[in-house]
Amino acid sequence: MRHRDPGLTAYELTAEDVLVTCPSCQGCARVVVTSRTDEWLGSWPRRLVCPHCSLVQERPPRSGSAWGGATDPYFGAPLWLQGPCCGGRVLWAYNERHLSVLRAHVAAKLRERHPDDLGPSSMLERLPSWITSAQHREEVVRTIDRLQRRVPPRTRTGT
Repeated sequence: MRHRDPGLTAYELTAEDVLVTCPSCQGCARVVVTSRTDEWLGSWPRRLVCPHCSLVQERPPRSGSAWGGATDPYFGAPLWLQGPCCGGRVLWAYNERHLSVLRAHVAAKLRERHPDDLGPSSMLERLPSWITSAQHREEVVRTIDRLQRRVPPRTRTGT
């Protein structure tokens, strides 16, 4: 199998709904973009919405964010799609698209860089080596498949 890096950044992945654990009821909530008026997508206003307990939290545009780790960069809520993998490490994803890109990349035996060679700005170029190691391929793919089953049906692509 072959996979070419699509050149996605973390910012682009969070332009879609980010699945998080609700800080109120611990159910699956979403961080959604409320307006796409600014050119820089990292500054778009966001809203955390929980369909289980009706929690709604607002984040104004251009407020700070913290990237890296298994939390939403805008509200700091734990990501819904995370799980143990490869000896106590945590594999995480923002949403179903993130899982799909990770799975395609990890499962591929031949991985090609983006044609524009974006270097470290590409999300896949920044993955830790334990995720991309051939030694861990099967376990990482199994973990991604397990996380895929946690995606609530209404957030699946096309529904």
